[in-house]
Amino acid sequence: MPDRTLERAMAALAALLLMLVTARAVLTLDPYFDAMSYHLSFAGRMGGVCPQEGCYRLGDYMETAYQGYPKLFHALQGLVWRVTGLAQAVDLVNVAALVLFGVFLRHWFAVPVAWTVCALLAVPLVQIQATATLVDLPVNLCMAVFVLGFMAFVRAPAAMTWPRLALMAAGLAAAANGKPQLIGPAALLGGAFAATAIGLFATGRQVGPLAPGRLGSWVALAAGIALVAALTSAKAIDNAIEHGNPFYPVHLKVGPIELPGPADPAPALDSMAPYWASTPVPLRWLASVLELGAYDHRETPWTFDQGYCASALDWQHCWRPAGRAFHMGGYFVPYVLALAGFVGWRTRRMPRRDRWVVLGALAATTLAVCTMPRSHELRYYMFWMIVLVSLALATAFEPSLAGRGRRAASARGLLAGIVLVTLAAVATMSHGRYLDPTAPGARQIIQRLGIDTRVAQVPDGAVVCVHPDWQPFTYLFAPVHHAGRRYEARDGRVGGLDGRGSDCSVWVPSPR
Repeated sequence: MPDRTLERAMAALAALLLMLVTARAVLTLDPYFDAMSYHLSFAGRMGGVCPQEGCYRLGDYMETAYQGYPKLFHALQGLVWRVTGLAQAVDLVNVAALVLFGVFLRHWFAVPVAWTVCALLAVPLVQIQATATLVDLPVNLCMAVFVLGFMAFVRAPAAMTWPRLALMAAGLAAAANGKPQLIGPAALLGGAFAATAIGLFATGRQVGPLAPGRLGSWVALAAGIALVAALTSAKAIDNAIEHGNPFYPVHLKVGPIELPGPADPAPALDSMAPYWASTPVPLRWLASVLELGAYDHRETPWTFDQGYCASALDWQHCWRPAGRAFHMGGYFVPYVLALAGFVGWRTRRMPRRDRWVVLGALAATTLAVCTMPRSHELRYYMFWMIVLVSLALATAFEPSLAGRGRRAASARGLLAGIVLVTLAAVATMSHGRYLDPTAPGARQIIQRLGIDTRVAQVPDGAVVCVHPDWQPFTYLFAPVHHAGRRYEARDGRVGGLDGRGSDCSVWVPSPR
């Protein structure tokens, strides 16, 4: 297929995919546990559309999570909700992040945006998270921006401009302030970048616009590193001041030092099968990437968090004891192996320096991810897969990496084949579930659960306490989802109570 015909085909496919995910983002609401139990309520509170007083009060545990978690992207979701007036429109943040990442690859590595959209949406977890009311996708895209920028910096440190360095810093800071799981990798990779910049400067190499051998340049470099470190650690610093623990709400004990918090850092059995409990963390991550036994018992091969249920609406019907597949997989292993083989094949023809820089970027990303405590839950650390996809694209398009002529065109044809076959396989295996814009919206979910009928019986001005058994759908009792109503809804677990609170004027009993 000639290059121009291939470009048009990829552009048409990308346009179709973006239309589907945008429509799904606007029209549907992710009915899975984390989204319903806290992500949506965090967004509503951050955006001021459903404040704590007079709208919805979180349960005690989720309130500690709200206080301790970084919430940059929840704030963006809340802004979208406030502007559009639609709860489900918060998913547009994810779609916009995907497109902006495509623009980034276009400007830095000459990759057409359409190819980036198609190649990333071929990853099951990326396709799912593009319209999920979660923040995993945008924070991982930000982390990938930093990693790929770091690679470009190592290749040509003198060519880095202030805007490019600022974009890298913004990506790192946004990742660390968007999700607690990204703080560790951000610290590791950010520290590696700082050490590399200092090492280059110390050996007389120019670092971006800073010329070596000048005291002012050393001061500027130190100030820049300190500023980025402060921005990246903003939430950790806030937690240390407010709670005496930079990692709050996670409880940590290192030797004689104990940092308070209600959450256990070790993976619990609600996020990992006993089968993998004794497996070393890096090997558990590798098993998850290779999707060993990862398709057992699921309603669809991939779910929002790789649990067995494709929707929290069906949780009671598909629950089962955790087997090997529980919370494992999500990248589609044939795609992982094909892309890894493609990158390996392309780097063989590169100059030695470029080859080691590309492979080093993938190796550094792997080390930063596979050592994290819950790395087997691949959605937390999707930037590994995003970087792998991006390296494949860069080695097919960026002139200094891809070369020119018939050989480069053949490489692009091969990569297109890998992407298209994967897209078709993922869509077929998941029955197009995550591209379907006709899934339920907030109103349909509220009606299906009978919440609208119960709310109709609540007088204005009431304090409504909802039994914990309604989780994860307690937030759908909040008046923000019921136009014209004025009352306050509360999760049943408020004030240490697992039942009626003393100030509850209406009690919603268990649905069971």
